[in-house]
Amino acid sequence: MESAAGTVAAKLFWTVVSYPGNQTAPILFFVFVLRYTQQDKWLTLKRVFLLLLLPALSVIMAATNTWHHQLWPSITINTELGIRVAVYEHGPWFWVEIAYSYAFMVLGVLALVRAIFRFPKLYSLQTRLILFASLAPFIGSIIYAFDPSAVAGMDITPIAFSVSGTLLALAIFRYRFLDLTPVARERLVEILRDGVIVLDSQNRLVDCNPVAQHIFGWDHSSLGVDALQLWQNQPSLRDLTSSVDTVSVEVAFNQDNGSRIYEFNVSPLLDRSNKITGRLFLAHDLTERKQTEEQLRLAHQQSLEANRLKTQLLANVSHDLRTPLGAIMGFADMLLTGVYGPLNTKQSDATIEIIDSSNQLLTGLSPKLID
Repeated sequence: MESAAGTVAAKLFWTVVSYPGNQTAPILFFVFVLRYTQQDKWLTLKRVFLLLLLPALSVIMAATNTWHHQLWPSITINTELGIRVAVYEHGPWFWVEIAYSYAFMVLGVLALVRAIFRFPKLYSLQTRLILFASLAPFIGSIIYAFDPSAVAGMDITPIAFSVSGTLLALAIFRYRFLDLTPVARERLVEILRDGVIVLDSQNRLVDCNPVAQHIFGWDHSSLGVDALQLWQNQPSLRDLTSSVDTVSVEVAFNQDNGSRIYEFNVSPLLDRSNKITGRLFLAHDLTERKQTEEQLRLAHQQSLEANRLKTQLLANVSHDLRTPLGAIMGFADMLLTGVYGPLNTKQSDATIEIIDSSNQLLTGLSPKLID
């Protein structure tokens, strides 16, 4: 609209109309990059508001420029390119807003560069496209600010956004930018002993930690692949991808170090409107616990068998004791009652009494042994 306007006043009007957008763009770009690269822990709504104060002041300065001329001391028309181009002389406040905007543009670019080396391959490609898309208008703005004569005074920044649009379209439709967004690696805790798997709303693998990669033999090339394809040999896990509740299942895997048993707990990921946006799988290794439970079960069975054998042994011993002791008791009683005639010596009497008392003692102990 500014280019189509024929008078200085009309061009100035449309420039002022565009100012809320072009002054907040660097700040919003910076905020977006921090969100996308998961570096926004310190970024609060209050701080974003504070960051937008100077752009708001710039919008006011643009709207009131005819009173103070601190932003554009003069505006002239240049027809060098065959169209009526408004050439804006840059005043002191222009350089204030340029310095402020460029500072956040540079910080955003540095955050993207850092993310390229942090993210897995798929997200790294996305980030590269975002980086190149953001550099195009940035470079156009630099040319306009520091060498306006190179483009006959025309601000080529809006034209450079067509390059950004092309690159972002490639990122969106080819690499599923804003569809597959990177999950914070720090929050997945890379050193977790449990496997962590994140699927999106269409059951595509969004992210996984090294433990999960080891369980299934995945690598970063598996990102973005349909989980139904990745788990085609695991029907129990395939069924969990359609669950709307928190459920769990035990699955056995044959790995290099032998058979392993994992418990998979799946929880739906919900947005603020309780719509499922994905699913979180946690894989916990139950192998050692299962082995311990089996050992305890066998030990318990062995203990029961030992108790049974002990009881049987004691019963047999008691039976074996009762039989000879009964005979001893009977013969001793017969001797004492004179069935075999009178006893001849005191020694015989004493011997018989010892036999009888010992017999009674052992007979009394036998039931106690059984108990």
